[in-house]
Amino acid sequence: MNENLNELKSSLITGFIDKSTTSLEKFRPEILINDTSSNVKVLSTILEQLNICDEFWFSVAFLRMSGFKCIVNSLKELEEKGINGKILISKYLNFTQPDALRHLLKFSNIDLRIGDFHSKGYFFKKGNIYDLIIGSSNLTSDALCSNTELNLKVSASIESELIKSATNQFENEFN
Repeated sequence: MNENLNELKSSLITGFIDKSTTSLEKFRPEILINDTSSNVKVLSTILEQLNICDEFWFSVAFLRMSGFKCIVNSLKELEEKGINGKILISKYLNFTQPDALRHLLKFSNIDLRIGDFHSKGYFFKKGNIYDLIIGSSNLTSDALCSNTELNLKVSASIESELIKSATNQFENEFN
């Protein structure tokens, strides 16, 4: 645990104070975008995070079948591993596709709720560290793969003010 916290501190210094500080890349703050010319996608980071998490939470304004199809294999693997997740989808503008919601409801490890908000965030818990992706990407293939999107990925300790604030906000919306 202390090793992770020391690496996290170094990575925060690299990301926010002095780029010449040596640190682990996995904990560094990062801007996530889709860049079709270099085949960089927000989706790649989401799938990577799903692959290594102990728990996940999504809060998105829009869910489309195209977005569900992007992550369905990872969701199946998580269900097989017994890794639980919470997904909060907005009814904002009635843009979410009911069929995508029906598909999510089939997963025994996912608690799905519908709310009235417009936030977009992806939370991944790994031991005593959370990785948060906060930004503009909804759960649609365009948002995850090709649209001009801007997201910030940060890592923080489970004991941090940021995690307490983010999880409280999510839980308030979820409940």
